[in-house]
Amino acid sequence: MWSTIISYFQEMTNRSSLKFWLKLLVGMGLFLFLICQFNLRDVAQNVKSVDLTWLSFSFLMANALVIAMAIRQTCLFKRGNLSISESVRLQFKATFASNFLPSGVGADAYKTFYLRSNGYSLVLASKWVFIDRFSGMLFTTLIGLIALSYDPLVISLRLDLPPTLLQMGCVLISAFIFSCMVMSSKWLFLQGVLQGYRQFLQLILVNVAVFSIQLLKFYALCQMLYVDISFLELAQLLLIFQFAALIPFTVGGLGVVEGALVALFVMFDVSEGIAIVIALMNRATVVQVSLIGAYIWTLVDEKRKTSQNKSGVVFFKLLIFNENQLHVRQKIWEFLY
Repeated sequence: MWSTIISYFQEMTNRSSLKFWLKLLVGMGLFLFLICQFNLRDVAQNVKSVDLTWLSFSFLMANALVIAMAIRQTCLFKRGNLSISESVRLQFKATFASNFLPSGVGADAYKTFYLRSNGYSLVLASKWVFIDRFSGMLFTTLIGLIALSYDPLVISLRLDLPPTLLQMGCVLISAFIFSCMVMSSKWLFLQGVLQGYRQFLQLILVNVAVFSIQLLKFYALCQMLYVDISFLELAQLLLIFQFAALIPFTVGGLGVVEGALVALFVMFDVSEGIAIVIALMNRATVVQVSLIGAYIWTLVDEKRKTSQNKSGVVFFKLLIFNENQLHVRQKIWEFLY
């Protein structure tokens, strides 16, 4: 036991692990600094006034979002014969990896590791994972730009740009993104990532569902504090927020995501005291989903044990507990980075 603990902490001194702990400390520092900028009594008062019905609905939407993203994976990984149930487990575990393991894109790293350990080439697994993330971001960007072109007033005032000029820019960029999506479909067929236009259409429809659920989640977070904000404004907010959430300065975006949400909601005339509570409750929904992923990772997969190579528990044990596999754990740390 003691030799395992000693070897684990010896491994923590390597460069990659130090980067992880540094990111974690920076994230905790940013998070505490952000909280200290507000009157804690006002924050506590806003928390007490939360509508629990809308808060529960936001938690429900957070779980529905993971399931919708799992369906998108199933649609995309058809060549891998990934079932819906297996894809849901994978997405929950990947969410846990994204928020509690050392990488700004821990979910993508775990998915690639999972597919690679199930016999797929690193190139094909990486293509699938990249298209999975990129298609979601591209679709959110497209919808956000359309919403911005329809109602550009708030952003144009903040950027000090004429609304007409902003509308024209959004329309042109939206047209460019749409043309890129159509042209890239042929490349995806040639590369073997997609098998036909039917699969491409399914991917678009699932992305519509993913975006809609994410929109409903944030709408519920706003309604729990009686914030008057439209779906068009939320679509514009998500357009900017998705890029802020990818900043890899901290583990799971801790502190960075909350700061970005507060700044964006303040941009749409939401008071800072309410914006910080929305950001905190958003973090709570993410943690709740991640804990479900941890449960599946450590308990459900442990009971299944159909194959040691297919179990997420192996990944977790190699990462932390197995004192005889230091070199393997080192490879996994490098893989996450």
